[in-house]
Amino acid sequence: MARTRSQVAHQKVIEAAIALFAERGLDATSMDTIAEVSGVSKATIYKHWSNKDALCLEALSYLVGNDIRVPVPDTGDLRADLIARLSYQPAPDRAYLRERIMPHVLAYASRNLEFGNALYAVPKR
Repeated sequence: MARTRSQVAHQKVIEAAIALFAERGLDATSMDTIAEVSGVSKATIYKHWSNKDALCLEALSYLVGNDIRVPVPDTGDLRADLIARLSYQPAPDRAYLRERIMPHVLAYASRNLEFGNALYAVPKR
């Protein structure tokens, strides 16, 4: 299925935000910079996210693989299926970025109570 221009722009913003947050931290990354790096206008960004905190939360959701459907093993061997399910690691290709961004996210959450509360309210896999 072909992605719409809006979906492509959305993904470009997520990817730019993740890279910038991981490199610079949340405080030092502006929406202007995210717009510039992603090649998407600020107006378009604000159509998708109300503020930088909302964008960051969605970026984190993407990093932990919430966009990936979790496979449900059904080989007929209950033990093997349980082991496969329990050892499943979502989005292993994003692990490096998760490791780079989390210190920035935790520091930001410690200074921004509203963001911290929203971060810990996000459903986790």
